Amino acid sequence: MSTPGPGPAAGEPDFATLLRDSAPARRQYDDSELARPWRRGCALALDAVLVAGLVSALVGWAGADHELVLWLVAGSLYEVVFLVTRQATPARMLLGLRVERVGGDRLGVGVALGRHLLVALPLTLDGTGAAWVVAGAWVLLDHLWALVEKERRTLHDLVVGTVVVRT
Repeated sequence: MSTPGPGPAAGEPDFATLLRDSAPARRQYDDSELARPWRRGCALALDAVLVAGLVSALVGWAGADHELVLWLVAGSLYEVVFLVTRQATPARMLLGLRVERVGGDRLGVGVALGRHLLVALPLTLDGTGAAWVVAGAWVLLDHLWALVEKERRTLHDLVVGTVVVRT
């Protein structure tokens, strides 16, 4: 008589089936719902101008010695607060864009912060011109990726599981 092996009991699903079935349903996006890269780029530029104004005011108050830290903190707070509460920054709202999880859910603080830092942290590299070239190349590649990805997602979108859609 053979002894049963280390597997699921009769009628119980195996581990792979449990993992597959517990994954959230992935929403399928129609092409007309997805944000166009040029619209995302315009929103990015406009948000950068808004954050630059905020940082300029803060530098006048805190001093130029802390400018890099102010850029990182102000930019992070701006992005995270708006994405968590409104699903869009002011520029994205103006251009009719919204950021959501791939399944359609709202972003939490961790996802919004991670999404922002994947783009912002390389830009805070302090050092030689080579560091800026590497940071610039990363940001350029990150955003150009949306031109070839079928759901127009950037690399930072792919890492944190987000998509930018039209409202």
